[in-house]
Amino acid sequence: MKKLLLFVLSALLLVACTACLYDGPPKEDTPDPPALDGVFVCGDSTLTFNGDGKTVTMKLDDAFAARTGLPAGETTCQYVFLLSNGGSYRYDKAETLEFYFDETGHRFRNALGTTGETVVAFYPKDDADTFVQFEKS
Repeated sequence: MKKLLLFVLSALLLVACTACLYDGPPKEDTPDPPALDGVFVCGDSTLTFNGDGKTVTMKLDDAFAARTGLPAGETTCQYVFLLSNGGSYRYDKAETLEFYFDETGHRFRNALGTTGETVVAFYPKDDADTFVQFEKS
Protein backbone atom coordinates (compact mmCIF):
# COMPACT_ATOMS: atom_id res chain seq x y z
CA MET A 1 0.00 0.00 0.00
CA LYS A 2 2.84 2.41 0.85
CA LYS A 3 4.51 1.66 -2.49
CA LEU A 4 1.28 2.43 -4.36
CA LEU A 5 0.83 5.71 -2.49
CA LEU A 6 4.47 6.65 -3.12
CA PHE A 7 4.05 5.82 -6.83
CA VAL A 8 0.88 7.92 -7.14
CA LEU A 9 2.46 10.90 -5.37
CA SER A 10 5.57 10.63 -7.52
CA ALA A 11 3.47 10.55 -10.68
CA LEU A 12 1.48 13.61 -9.58
CA LEU A 13 4.68 15.48 -8.75
CA LEU A 14 6.14 14.62 -12.15
CA VAL A 15 3.01 15.87 -13.95
CA ALA A 16 2.99 19.09 -11.92
CA CYS A 17 6.68 19.77 -12.63
CA THR A 18 6.26 19.09 -16.34
CA ALA A 19 3.35 21.54 -16.54
CA CYS A 20 5.48 24.21 -14.86
CA LEU A 21 8.26 23.88 -17.43
CA TYR A 22 6.07 24.85 -20.40
CA ASP A 23 4.25 28.13 -20.09
CA GLY A 24 3.03 28.35 -23.69
CA PRO A 25 4.29 30.42 -26.60
CA PRO A 26 6.37 33.54 -25.98
CA LYS A 27 4.39 36.55 -24.88
CA GLU A 28 4.25 39.25 -27.54
CA ASP A 29 3.92 42.97 -27.01
CA THR A 30 3.07 43.58 -30.66
CA PRO A 31 0.08 42.51 -32.78
CA ASP A 32 0.42 39.48 -35.03
CA PRO A 33 1.84 40.36 -38.45
CA PRO A 34 -0.40 39.94 -41.52
CA ALA A 35 -0.28 36.64 -43.40
CA LEU A 36 2.50 36.40 -45.97
CA ASP A 37 1.25 37.48 -49.39
CA GLY A 38 2.89 37.94 -52.77
CA VAL A 39 5.98 36.79 -54.63
CA PHE A 40 9.32 36.36 -52.81
CA VAL A 41 12.46 35.87 -54.93
CA CYS A 42 15.83 34.20 -54.26
CA GLY A 43 17.97 33.99 -57.42
CA ASP A 44 15.99 31.97 -59.97
CA SER A 45 13.61 30.53 -57.35
CA THR A 46 10.33 32.00 -56.09
CA LEU A 47 7.85 31.47 -53.27
CA THR A 48 4.38 32.85 -53.98
CA PHE A 49 2.28 33.14 -50.83
CA ASN A 50 -1.44 33.52 -51.49
CA GLY A 51 -2.25 35.40 -48.26
CA ASP A 52 -4.22 32.65 -46.50
CA GLY A 53 -1.37 31.83 -44.08
CA LYS A 54 -1.33 28.21 -45.28
CA THR A 55 -0.53 27.84 -48.99
CA VAL A 56 2.55 28.66 -51.05
CA THR A 57 3.45 27.96 -54.68
CA MET A 58 7.15 27.22 -55.11
CA LYS A 59 9.08 27.52 -58.32
CA LEU A 60 12.54 26.18 -57.50
CA ASP A 61 15.52 25.81 -59.81
CA ASP A 62 17.50 22.56 -59.77
CA ALA A 63 20.41 23.96 -57.74
CA PHE A 64 18.17 25.34 -55.00
CA ALA A 65 16.16 22.11 -54.88
CA ALA A 66 19.34 20.06 -54.53
CA ARG A 67 20.58 22.34 -51.74
CA THR A 68 17.37 22.07 -49.71
CA GLY A 69 15.88 18.69 -50.62
CA LEU A 70 12.70 20.41 -51.84
CA PRO A 71 11.24 19.40 -55.21
CA ALA A 72 12.49 21.23 -58.31
CA GLY A 73 10.04 22.92 -60.65
CA GLU A 74 6.68 24.41 -59.75
CA THR A 75 4.50 22.93 -57.02
CA THR A 76 1.93 24.13 -54.50
CA CYS A 77 2.13 23.01 -50.91
CA GLN A 78 1.07 23.87 -47.37
CA TYR A 79 3.41 25.65 -44.96
CA VAL A 80 3.48 26.40 -41.25
CA PHE A 81 5.82 28.26 -38.91
CA LEU A 82 6.40 26.36 -35.66
CA LEU A 83 7.75 26.64 -32.15
CA SER A 84 10.12 23.95 -30.87
CA ASN A 85 7.19 22.19 -29.15
CA GLY A 86 5.49 21.76 -32.53
CA GLY A 87 2.79 24.41 -32.10
CA SER A 88 2.17 26.79 -34.98
CA TYR A 89 3.16 30.40 -34.38
CA ARG A 90 3.66 33.76 -36.08
CA TYR A 91 6.37 33.81 -38.76
CA ASP A 92 8.45 36.59 -37.25
CA LYS A 93 8.98 34.72 -33.96
CA ALA A 94 8.74 31.01 -34.91
CA GLU A 95 11.76 28.73 -34.68
CA THR A 96 11.09 26.54 -37.71
CA LEU A 97 9.36 26.63 -41.07
CA GLU A 98 7.82 23.46 -42.47
CA PHE A 99 6.57 22.79 -46.01
CA TYR A 100 4.11 19.89 -46.53
CA PHE A 101 3.79 18.01 -49.81
CA ASP A 102 1.02 15.41 -49.43
CA GLU A 103 2.26 13.32 -46.49
CA THR A 104 5.87 14.53 -46.61
CA GLY A 105 7.14 17.45 -44.55
CA HIS A 106 10.41 19.35 -44.94
CA ARG A 107 11.41 21.31 -41.81
CA PHE A 108 13.94 24.16 -41.79
CA ARG A 109 15.28 26.47 -39.08
CA ASN A 110 13.69 29.89 -39.46
CA ALA A 111 16.16 32.81 -39.58
CA LEU A 112 14.83 34.63 -36.53
CA GLY A 113 15.18 38.37 -36.73
CA THR A 114 15.23 38.24 -40.54
CA THR A 115 11.92 36.66 -41.57
CA GLY A 116 9.18 39.29 -41.75
CA GLU A 117 6.56 40.78 -44.07
CA THR A 118 9.07 41.42 -46.88
CA VAL A 119 11.66 38.66 -46.29
CA VAL A 120 11.40 34.89 -45.77
CA ALA A 121 14.71 33.38 -44.66
CA PHE A 122 15.60 29.87 -43.52
CA TYR A 123 18.61 27.59 -43.22
CA PRO A 124 18.70 25.08 -46.12
CA LYS A 125 20.19 22.27 -43.98
CA ASP A 126 20.38 21.62 -40.24
CA ASP A 127 24.13 22.20 -40.19
CA ALA A 128 24.11 25.27 -42.46
CA ASP A 129 25.90 28.40 -41.24
CA THR A 130 24.12 30.76 -43.62
CA PHE A 131 20.49 31.08 -44.55
CA VAL A 132 18.73 31.51 -47.88
CA GLN A 133 16.73 34.68 -48.21
CA PHE A 134 13.66 35.30 -50.36
CA GLU A 135 12.82 38.98 -50.75
CA LYS A 136 9.39 40.30 -51.68
CA SER A 137 9.33 41.64 -55.23
